[in-house]
Amino acid sequence: MSERQRFWLASLGIPLWLGYPFAFWHGPIVARNIRCAGRQFTGEFDDWVNDYIPVLEMLAFPVTLLLLLPFLRFAFALYGSADVKGVWRWKIAGRMNGYACFPLLQLFAGMLLLWIALHVRILPVAPAAGLLWAYWLCWIVWLLIGIVVSWPSKYRFE
Repeated sequence: MSERQRFWLASLGIPLWLGYPFAFWHGPIVARNIRCAGRQFTGEFDDWVNDYIPVLEMLAFPVTLLLLLPFLRFAFALYGSADVKGVWRWKIAGRMNGYACFPLLQLFAGMLLLWIALHVRILPVAPAAGLLWAYWLCWIVWLLIGIVVSWPSKYRFE
């Protein structure tokens, strides 16, 4: 994969990361709306009555901004190759890349895949949740490509 393709794939992590609070906020809302569609309130505590205060959802926006720089370091390190040291595009990754940090970056990407699985488990398979499914699928593909691209050639299964 060329250096330019790696750079654009690493840069794709920025909108994915910044879109997280919106997916985190709307995921439970969409799931609840689909689960409770067409139901009437009976005056009793039903399984679709929602009475919680979304504290964690409100914290997702500032926490995402606070963790933007560490995430960018991870994204550019995951997609950076060993031979681009000193190139200004990769300065944010520092000395880290998939080769130098093997297997830690790949394991962290795998942990992010588990984190995505925790979010996807509440989503129903319905057209109303299609945008959220597309968002999480983009994350999964981005992380899997990053794992494959950053895997050192001497450890590849051939």
